[in-house]
Amino acid sequence: MRLAPSTKEKIDFFLRHPLTLSLTGMLLGSLLIPWIVGRSSKQAAVADTRLKQALQVMATSNGVDATINKIETISLHSLRLLRKCSGAGGLAGG
Repeated sequence: MRLAPSTKEKIDFFLRHPLTLSLTGMLLGSLLIPWIVGRSSKQAAVADTRLKQALQVMATSNGVDATINKIETISLHSLRLLRKCSGAGGLAGG
């Protein structure tokens, strides 16, 4: 079905009219801008949550490392004391 040139021209004029363009832009803007802002806010919240979790993991890891270092230090001191005691006792007893 083919439109008559006069009807085609009317449709073309309507679509190019400044008021039609303004209304179309306003509708697109009112729909797209909130969607973009909402999406951006959601991504920022997810990134913030991931950052907080990463910092918490690092803090926990540092705490575990400190505990392991304390255990190693205590073990080394205990071994040295045992060697000193067994070495001194062995020499005195022998």
